[in-house]
Amino acid sequence: MKKRVLSLVLTFVMLVGLFPATALAEEPAGPDVVYGSYNEDGEWVESTGADGTYEDEATGVTLSKQAEPTGDPNTYEITLTVQTSTTTSTTPPGAAATVLVIDVSGSMDFCANCGGEYWHAADCVHHSDDWRNNGVTDEQSRMAAAKKAAISFLDSYKGDTPGTGRYVAVVSFSDNATTKQNWVDVSTEAGYAAAESAINGLSAKGGTNLDAGLASADRLLSGTAVGNISAAQKNVVALTDGVPTYSQSHGTGQNCNETILRETAATASTLKESAQGGLYTVCFGASEDSCYRNGPTVGAFLRDSVATEAYADAEGEEHTFAYDATDTDELNAAFKAITESITTGITGAGLKVTDPMADGVTAAIPSDESVEKTADGFNWDLSKATPETRVEGDTTYYTYTLTYTVTLDPTEIDGFEEGKYYPLNAPTTLTIPGEEDITIDFPVPGVQSTLPTYTVTYAPGEHGTLSGADESGNVVHENLKHGTKTPAAPAVAVTDEDNYYFSGWSPEIAEKVTEDVTYVAQYAAKTLSATITGGSDAKTYNGAEQTVNTYQHTLSEDGYTLDTGALRYSASGTEVGDHPGSFSGPVRITDSNGVDVTYMFRITMTTGTLTITPRSITIKADDDTKTYDGSALTKDSYEITSGTLAGGQRIDSVTVTGSRTEAGSSANVPSAAKIVDAQGTDVTSNYSITYVNGTLTVNADTSASISATGYTGTYDGQSHEGVTGITLKDGKGNEIPREGWTITYNGQSTMPQYQDAGTYTVEVKASNPNYCDVTATVTVVISPKPVTFTSPDKTQEYNGQALVGDSREFTADGLVPGETVTYENLASITDVGSTTNTIQVVWGGVNASNYAVTKNEGTLTITKNTNTDQSVSLTATAYSGTYDGQSHPLITDKSVTGDVKGNTWTYTYSTDGTTYSTEMPRRTIAGTYPVWVKASCGNYEDLVVEVNAEISPKPVTLTSGSQSWSYDGDAHSIEEVTTDGFVGNDGATFSSFASITNVSDSPKKNTFEYTLNPGTVAGNYAITQVYGELKITPSENASLTVNGYTGTYDGRPHEVTASVADYAEGNEWTLTYSTDGTAYSSEMPTRTDAGTTTVYVKAESPNYKTLTAQADIQIAKRAVTLTSASHTKSYDGTPLTDPTVTVSGMGFVDGEGAEYHVTGSQTVVGDSENSFTYTLNSGTKAANYEITKVLGTLKVTTYDGEQSLVATPYTQMYDGGSHDAVTSYTVSGVDIEGVEWTYEFSTDDGSNYSTEVPQCTNAGQYPIVVKASAPNFKPVTAEVTAEVTQRHVTLTSGTSEKTYDGNALENHSVVVTGDGFATGEGADYNVTGSRTDAGESENTFTYALWDGTAEGKKETKAANYVITTVAGTLTVKKNGTVDVEDGVRLTATGYKGTYDGAAHVGVSNETVTGDVKGNVWAYTYSTNGENYDAERPEFKDAGTYTVHVKATTNNYEDLHTTVTVEITPAVITVTADNKSKLVGEADPALTYQATTPVASETPAFTGELTRVEGETRGAHEIQQGTLALINGEGFKASNYTLSFVPGTLTILLKELTVTKTVSSKSAEVGDRLTYTITVKNTGDVNLTGIKVKDQMLGVDKAIGNLAAGESWTDSFTYTAKSSDAGKTIINTAIAKADDGTTGEGSSDGTKITRPRDDDKDDDRPPKLNTDDHYSYIIGYKDGTLRPYGTITRGEVATIFFRLLTDEARDEYWDQDSGYSDCGPDLWCNNAISTLSNMGIIDGFQDGTFRPYAKITRAQFAKIAVGFFETTTRKYQGYYSDVPENAWFTDYVEAASRVGLIQGFEDGTFRPNVNITRAQACVIVNRALNRKPDEDHLLPERKMLTWPDNNPGDWFYADMQEATNSHDYTWLSKGSEKKYMEEWTKKLEQRDWAAFEHAWSTAHSAPGGEVAK
Repeated sequence: MKKRVLSLVLTFVMLVGLFPATALAEEPAGPDVVYGSYNEDGEWVESTGADGTYEDEATGVTLSKQAEPTGDPNTYEITLTVQTSTTTSTTPPGAAATVLVIDVSGSMDFCANCGGEYWHAADCVHHSDDWRNNGVTDEQSRMAAAKKAAISFLDSYKGDTPGTGRYVAVVSFSDNATTKQNWVDVSTEAGYAAAESAINGLSAKGGTNLDAGLASADRLLSGTAVGNISAAQKNVVALTDGVPTYSQSHGTGQNCNETILRETAATASTLKESAQGGLYTVCFGASEDSCYRNGPTVGAFLRDSVATEAYADAEGEEHTFAYDATDTDELNAAFKAITESITTGITGAGLKVTDPMADGVTAAIPSDESVEKTADGFNWDLSKATPETRVEGDTTYYTYTLTYTVTLDPTEIDGFEEGKYYPLNAPTTLTIPGEEDITIDFPVPGVQSTLPTYTVTYAPGEHGTLSGADESGNVVHENLKHGTKTPAAPAVAVTDEDNYYFSGWSPEIAEKVTEDVTYVAQYAAKTLSATITGGSDAKTYNGAEQTVNTYQHTLSEDGYTLDTGALRYSASGTEVGDHPGSFSGPVRITDSNGVDVTYMFRITMTTGTLTITPRSITIKADDDTKTYDGSALTKDSYEITSGTLAGGQRIDSVTVTGSRTEAGSSANVPSAAKIVDAQGTDVTSNYSITYVNGTLTVNADTSASISATGYTGTYDGQSHEGVTGITLKDGKGNEIPREGWTITYNGQSTMPQYQDAGTYTVEVKASNPNYCDVTATVTVVISPKPVTFTSPDKTQEYNGQALVGDSREFTADGLVPGETVTYENLASITDVGSTTNTIQVVWGGVNASNYAVTKNEGTLTITKNTNTDQSVSLTATAYSGTYDGQSHPLITDKSVTGDVKGNTWTYTYSTDGTTYSTEMPRRTIAGTYPVWVKASCGNYEDLVVEVNAEISPKPVTLTSGSQSWSYDGDAHSIEEVTTDGFVGNDGATFSSFASITNVSDSPKKNTFEYTLNPGTVAGNYAITQVYGELKITPSENASLTVNGYTGTYDGRPHEVTASVADYAEGNEWTLTYSTDGTAYSSEMPTRTDAGTTTVYVKAESPNYKTLTAQADIQIAKRAVTLTSASHTKSYDGTPLTDPTVTVSGMGFVDGEGAEYHVTGSQTVVGDSENSFTYTLNSGTKAANYEITKVLGTLKVTTYDGEQSLVATPYTQMYDGGSHDAVTSYTVSGVDIEGVEWTYEFSTDDGSNYSTEVPQCTNAGQYPIVVKASAPNFKPVTAEVTAEVTQRHVTLTSGTSEKTYDGNALENHSVVVTGDGFATGEGADYNVTGSRTDAGESENTFTYALWDGTAEGKKETKAANYVITTVAGTLTVKKNGTVDVEDGVRLTATGYKGTYDGAAHVGVSNETVTGDVKGNVWAYTYSTNGENYDAERPEFKDAGTYTVHVKATTNNYEDLHTTVTVEITPAVITVTADNKSKLVGEADPALTYQATTPVASETPAFTGELTRVEGETRGAHEIQQGTLALINGEGFKASNYTLSFVPGTLTILLKELTVTKTVSSKSAEVGDRLTYTITVKNTGDVNLTGIKVKDQMLGVDKAIGNLAAGESWTDSFTYTAKSSDAGKTIINTAIAKADDGTTGEGSSDGTKITRPRDDDKDDDRPPKLNTDDHYSYIIGYKDGTLRPYGTITRGEVATIFFRLLTDEARDEYWDQDSGYSDCGPDLWCNNAISTLSNMGIIDGFQDGTFRPYAKITRAQFAKIAVGFFETTTRKYQGYYSDVPENAWFTDYVEAASRVGLIQGFEDGTFRPNVNITRAQACVIVNRALNRKPDEDHLLPERKMLTWPDNNPGDWFYADMQEATNSHDYTWLSKGSEKKYMEEWTKKLEQRDWAAFEHAWSTAHSAPGGEVAK
């Protein structure tokens, strides 16, 4: 930069003028401000009379800097002002000119990201897998990216201020260059729009003539339009995407060559003189492409030869002008960088003020884009500032003003003096840019200042006070000048010393005063803590004083120490109780340096307690025993059984009370002990005394005995006493009187009597309190009396009548007089065959077990009836129906006719005609099924008939939905289908619904597909699809855009482009066109020749309304350059011609052009113009072109084809021979035949050559230059290096080894390895190694290479070898033929034995063999193989031990062997004792016996025996369990093994089994039932005093004793009662022995029914219709009954309402129940209201009825029994879960009594369980006296059936009864009266809904009648 000294250059004079005199008039500065400037030494000097304004006469610039005080101390407002001016002939500041030179060659239509010409590459961001969408579009092209980047450049370049002269021109180039837009100022709206339009109008076609584009840019920059803009503000931005294929003089358009690049570079060089701002290049997508073979890349060419050269500025910042871009992002980045560079250059061209601050001055920099903050101030860029503008004549004045504030801080000025003026700014300058920048200085204001004064305050803080403080507690020092010494701090007193200590001042006290400051005393919380805890201890009373004097302390952090020598602690006491401790002495804590830091600690001290606890002793009274003798037993002695007394103390007294006379035990009780010390003082309170009772036992006399005799005889019908004699004796055999003795028999006091046959055991027991009980067991035996029953043989021919046995013909021999029997179940036979004439005795009141029965039974025989020719026939009816999801029997009816005897025929069925079954075949799936029916009867041949059953498919209709939409481009559908006809859970899912998008598709059927659900069989249905209708109406949403065409003539018709937007994809639009706006045609109007055509467009689509718009087609002339070819070749003797004429610029359009006559020719070396003429072709209109003619150049040069010399050097290892250093050489790359090359070789780097090939022999490198020469060719050379490498040889002397024998060991061999010596070469060796003694040494040697003097030994040069010597090893070993078969061996014997308690020497018989020299051997021993000792080890305990034995002598290796010492454990045998117990009793203690082989050692055991688990009767093995040996005193378990002998625990069972049978499983009221009871002792122990009880039968009978396996049998009768009706009676007999052993057995259930003729009127519910058998439940819509489902309270009310008699319903009719949840609209309201009015049902306490709640069994029983006239009776406990006092007990009792309920088999009723629908129907049927029988219903085809109610279900008949209205008759079943229904026909189902509606309607109208 040049400081302004002289006048400004002319260019600047054009920019600025003079200010008028009044332009910057200001008020004079105040007295506080003076103005001055800086001298050459950089010192500020005040200027006398200066006012802060300076006018530069040379430039006309006026500068002003004014400073005004702001009122704040040392703060001033500074106003900077710069005034310039221009005339109308100059450009404004910041003006610039830039040419955009843009490549529009054909490749600019390639993809911007991947470079694809037509299609995107696979890795391109635009790539699509669908080839139809993978084409390169205009928006994805390089051209589109270039346009966007160029417009982005305009946006930044134009600046923010309109009219600032930011000029832009646009040049495009392809075959030639075209100025698309001449200069426009883009800082104006019009200029920007024009440039933007020119850029957007660019289109790609043709070649790449960068040279022409740069030349056009140069012409534009040199023109007068931007003549006033300096060259420094002129720029060019050139973008190209490929290799230059044209230049202005070489327009081949085919390939780039050196000439094109050279000419383009020359043009660029000229251009850079005009565009000194910078020639920027952007290479888009072609930076790595070579311009031509071996030529530079495009990127390198642009960077090195076209763009302005890069440079680094003074600040080191790099400035680059060439950019490469491979994709859109990089292109945008390049243009952004260029924009920033250019605009920065423009900005730099404006005026700039540099305003740094002076020392001690800070500035508040304004926030303005024209201001840039610097390290010491700021720069003010006037080109970015907005001036105030004033025009006077042809001069425009620009005034720039900037105001900011500064503050002077005198404390920042070294050596500051008050009263002296100091500048506010450093030198402030205005820089005027130019070829040499000019700077002008501003005046700089100066001011005076004074040092500030400050106040220093000391504050006490939160936890202390200050000495010398004022009323506020502070110490204050005022008016302290800046820099004075800080006053000393006052003393601090801490007020809360327990928790805080003073830690310093905040902030830290400064050395000098530099500001107002308050120093606050700081306190640190005592975060350090010390916890000191006195010792506590609990000690047991010992009669002496006891003490604790220890304490514990904890410091919260390491590094500190408590002085324990100063602090003491003690707690002491003697008597029982708590004795507190105390501390004495100071607490002192020091840090690691010994400094007392106790003040930093928060100290917690806690004393402990010495607790003396009572001394515990146990005093037990002594036991005593004697045998009963009538006198009292006492004992007053005692002992201390645990604990001891304190020293010197004793028990003074103990009270013991206890006495016993009678046999038994009682306590001997100690109490009231007194303990005293040696002085006799009572110290009992220091003891905790436990008293333990002794036992006084008087044993009963055990010497007494008893004997007795039992009765024996045969049954005679009489009773006999069981025991016939009893005798008591004492231990001496003397008889004892019976007085005082109680005699019992099987636990009873009365003598048992026996009548019936059997074996009975009687236990006789005599008891006396002072004697042990004595017992005797006797056996009573009454044998059964023999009896014989006889029946005769009988025969009858078959006649359909039964042949029955006749009991009158039976005889009985042997019954006791007075006892008679009857017979039942007489044998009967009807069909052909025979059967036994069985005798089944009914013993009645006779006990059958009293007799031993023999039966002689005859035979009943039926012979065949000869009348077998009667005609019989079989008919069957097959099922026919429609599929309903239910399983149907395939045969609905079958019968046999013609069988006059009414035989029972068995029907079987087959579906294949061969395999028959009694099970009826059923089918569910639609289809035709053949069925064969077979009827079989024992007296006839089988009958067979075939029929076909048919299940037809069920019709189903599937209907899809309908809907209408307004067109929106989306496909619309409605996926709804209604179904009609599917059965149950069958159904389908639907898919593939039709959709509609376009108006033209309307209306459209809503087709769909269906898929049957899993489990839905297609054959079961005939499915019909019904399709709904879909419609679309036209839309009004769409827009039409028409873009005109602007371009250059290209021979093609051009048209506008029209597009419709905002419409849904997939719509097709019909476009029609017009050139007058009235007549439209589908043909697009076009224009080919230059001119303008307006086109009107109309768009129509079926889905949208019609749209219209218009645009213009504008075509300009086409610029064409005709260039004859330029051609260069190397000389080849033939003329150089090139008839090619290249059309460049924009070129001719396809099909047009010209014919050329080219006359140029060049043969010799040199160049000439390639002249030509041309004639336009027919059809090529001159008016459409602007044609320029350019001549090319033909040039011939010397031959310069590519050629190379390839030479191969010799590279081998030295072998002693001579070799050519170059093994091959040839020239390649020359295609001319007949060339003869001369080859020469140089060994001195090319200084001298010879045709002889150099030789190489010895190891080393040989550099060679090979040269090839030929006429007309440049010589070509190649440099190679031949190399002979050294041979690597290893010389190794021999290695030998032997066992020492006193002779020297030598080996004179040397082995040559590695590469070896070359043939004929070698060395001589001298081996000197030798070894005699045992050990190792090297086999040393030397060698000498042959010198060639000896015959046959060639000279061997060391340089050709790398020789390594290796010395072998000579080894002499100690004689080691030891421990081998033929050598020296050591043997020994180890001890082996069984553990016997004694110690044994482990090793013996040590012997060395094989030592022929007779050496002396020393033996040592080791048990671990490491430490050896001369003493033989001894072993006692069982185990296996290894002993290592070593034999040592000097002449041999040590001998080793090992021996094994084995001491096996001795065996201790443990034998378990056999035990027994009863089932249920606790196991007895399991004991054992042990034997040991070592008498001196007593074995010790742990654990216990176990047994096989289980409590089942029988033998259970006693096992070893956890019993194991353990170490004991003098006993080691490991020395023994335990051998266990199992025992047996026998579990004995006491068991009585009771078996009870009944004569019949069904009976009516009044029938007599016989129950047989058998009691058997099925246990292992004889049982006595057995009694049998049966409450229902009234049996309570003693049956005496039963030995194990013995049984007793008897029979009893029972007559069914009226109360049993409706029940299944099951009764239980219980047998119990006198020891409590009990057994019980129950009979099979017998169902008791009430015969029809036994019914009484009062037994039937009078208000229920028991005569008409209407159905009363309907079933569910899905066709099921759900018998296991629950039933609601509302449903139950409805059922009973339907079953009322008409009279009852009429009498109690009601419609208002009063329940809050039963309104008039409730479906069951009438039923609930009526039954509630009857008192049958009621609700809950909260006023609700809860009609949808499930009903329990108890609630249902209450409702059902409510219809019966019953009386309350005492509950008999029928059910285990119905208590006596529950709310429902009476109802359950009554329901049981009238036969409505029976309960479950487990004896429960389950009152709170929800009742099932099936259970409810059974109870209702019983209440109505309905008795359906499964065998007497109607055939299934004639009644309603249900898939979940099937024959065989326990509820089947009752559910059919409830759902089928039917007529019936009563019939009896079996030989006795068993009344039940037989259905005769099905009645019409009653429509209960209509019935109830009619009833309700009738009752709603006065006098209404109900239709019945």
